[in-house]
Amino acid sequence: MPGSFGWAGEVVCRRWSQLLPWILMIAMPGAVFGQSVHGRVTDAVDSAPLANVSVVLRGTSTGVATNQRGEFSLRLPVPGTHVLVFRHLGFQTQSRTVTVRFDERIRVDVELEPVVIGAEEVIVQARALAAADAARSVETLDTGELRADRGQTLGDALQHIAGVTTLSTGPSIDKPIVRGMHSERVVLVNNGVRQEGQQWGREHAPEVDPFAPVEVSILKGAAGVEYGAGAIGGVLRLTPLPLPDSTGVGGSLDLDAFSNNGQGAGSLLLEGARAVAGGLWSWRTQGSLRVAGASQTPDYVIGNTAFRENNLSVATTYRRGHWTVEATASRFDSELGIFSGAHVNTVEAWENIVERSRPAIDYNFSYDIDAPKQEVRHDLATLGVEHRMTNGYRVEAKYGIQRNLRREFDAHSPGGGPPSAPGVELTLMTHSVDASLRSPAIDAAGGALIWSAGLAGMNQGNENGRASYLIPNYRALSGGVFTRSTWSRDRWTVDAGARLDHQWSRSFPRDNGGTTFLNRTQSFWGGSGVFSVTSELDPAWEVSLAASTAWRPPGFSELYSDGVHHGSAQYEEGRADLGAERAWALDATLRHHGERTRLQLGVYETRVDDFINLVPSGQPKVTIRGVFPLFRYEQRDAILRGVDGWAEIDVAEPVTLGLTASIVRGTDRLSSEPLADMPSDRGSLFADLRVFHRPVARSLRTVRLRIDGHRVTRQTRYPENVDFAPPPAGYALLDVSLHSDWRVSGVPMSLQLATENVFDTRYRDYLDRMRYFTDASGRTVILRLHVKV
Repeated sequence: MPGSFGWAGEVVCRRWSQLLPWILMIAMPGAVFGQSVHGRVTDAVDSAPLANVSVVLRGTSTGVATNQRGEFSLRLPVPGTHVLVFRHLGFQTQSRTVTVRFDERIRVDVELEPVVIGAEEVIVQARALAAADAARSVETLDTGELRADRGQTLGDALQHIAGVTTLSTGPSIDKPIVRGMHSERVVLVNNGVRQEGQQWGREHAPEVDPFAPVEVSILKGAAGVEYGAGAIGGVLRLTPLPLPDSTGVGGSLDLDAFSNNGQGAGSLLLEGARAVAGGLWSWRTQGSLRVAGASQTPDYVIGNTAFRENNLSVATTYRRGHWTVEATASRFDSELGIFSGAHVNTVEAWENIVERSRPAIDYNFSYDIDAPKQEVRHDLATLGVEHRMTNGYRVEAKYGIQRNLRREFDAHSPGGGPPSAPGVELTLMTHSVDASLRSPAIDAAGGALIWSAGLAGMNQGNENGRASYLIPNYRALSGGVFTRSTWSRDRWTVDAGARLDHQWSRSFPRDNGGTTFLNRTQSFWGGSGVFSVTSELDPAWEVSLAASTAWRPPGFSELYSDGVHHGSAQYEEGRADLGAERAWALDATLRHHGERTRLQLGVYETRVDDFINLVPSGQPKVTIRGVFPLFRYEQRDAILRGVDGWAEIDVAEPVTLGLTASIVRGTDRLSSEPLADMPSDRGSLFADLRVFHRPVARSLRTVRLRIDGHRVTRQTRYPENVDFAPPPAGYALLDVSLHSDWRVSGVPMSLQLATENVFDTRYRDYLDRMRYFTDASGRTVILRLHVKV
């Protein structure tokens, strides 16, 4: 805490916390090199490069994917003999044993043999599909990057991606913002199924286990062709890691501890495979638990911000011949408190809280969860079938069923006592079916052409357990058909697709007097399209250009909200006359993958007709439950422009330097005024230092030090006279982590000691709903242990 350094020490530390992130970029001239393997993966039939081949160090989660030229570069944690495993759809898995000396860099080129299923074109199909995906602005977090943030929210991990930030409600609730868009404009796809939850509130974070064994990728920009109505801002994809493809049983254990809120977290994973009835049966089960007390700023406790969360998932796959059948089931279950100081009874008390620099009450640290609070449970089950025909075509079908339960409790009942029942209780049931047909490669214009076509359907019903004014009961039916084609030749890839969707709904909102229920039926039609071109300028550079359009119907909360949103402590008013949004997007991406340098730079412009926005009214709303800031849904034409990117450089031993940056500008096209709740300009720098690499003991393998500096500027572009308080000042934070790899009795494990907000900087973020009432969390020391067996 700052008090331990005295007043002078506190001033010096906070001055340095503002300057040090920028000094790092100038003061660190070296780069980590170490022992590594690089090379190129090609098709054994025609020597064409294979993109998105998984290259994994056997027995670990360390791995990379090949780029569009089939190239890869993988750092090895220790010198010695290692086994690399190469996997790619449509090709036989191959293993290579390599022996690398200390600080040696060797080359390994691999040719993958096709899996013959009746047509050689299936090989080109896998390659062309990967190229089409890369033509869009897609970034991926592998398991190693995710492990550095295990035990925290998914939003915390995503902030490492350029162009992605979070919309927060206090210290434990984050939801992703992709290039200025969030909530119903960002689609979450979990295990191939579009996850449906009550995500309209800014404190409605994705119902995802942070320990889930998945690869996370973000597709930036309009993506309605692939994922249907709603994917205007982007897509967050959670792809489960492959189940074991060889017999045996293994697993992993993760244990985390956090100092700031006293959080303890853990996850246990078991998986295996065995031969059954002429095929291979694989399975995995994983469970996790997180328990935390109230978070703390540098100066005080943020009252009632404790949470509890427990999750469980199972997955199984059976493969035999040309058939694959898979089934999964998962449960996400959480209970979390909302800062008590955000709920008050009078206008004067509310205004005083906003004007003060700290809450009026000094809270004590506690693991108790009192109202206001929310309880969220999400159940998801899927059943999928894939059949590879002898002529090269592939048929896929997947059914999903989801149940999302949300209960929100106000701080007190209308009578003044503690709440005996939730103020909001919503149960959302969703059934979905997706089916597609993918072709083999077809010779066309001297290149390879593949196409896919499919359909999707959804049946959804929402039940309002307490018939509150916020979200009505409703039933929605939706369906869509799509087609997409990708053509590749030499250094060129062209991708085009189109989709048509329809949504029909019947809802039962209350009338203005609140005494009766209305019966409203609505129907929306919309089309989506994409056209993109990728060109490889030379072996180290490529550029992609994409034009796309997508749409979404207004959400039920946007149409009919009229009540207190207890979780975020605000009063929301919808508009029943809202129409559908239509987005037109242009995106240019430049990529470089050199021997020692790597970068990606994206420039984009998205025009949104009839953009729906939840705007603060500038005054609080007085209700029988207390005083709450009033927000209204409005519709206007908008334009969002921006640039984001990242770069890394390996200069010399022993430091790697990197940076990420993003800038987004949202503007009302009619009035030319800025849009509310746009992310501030931000950038991050990091230095990765190899502290120790020669074992002095048999168990210790490597020790690495990483230093991250983050700078967020004050938001100067915001609509005047509508917010309840001006945007807070900009801030700079410093994070430091020490990572070590061990091998004890032949069991690999890793240990991480990290400190976030090293200088205990006091700050508030513009996109944190609780910035009106409290500072953000202060310094956090984190200990993480990962054991692989």
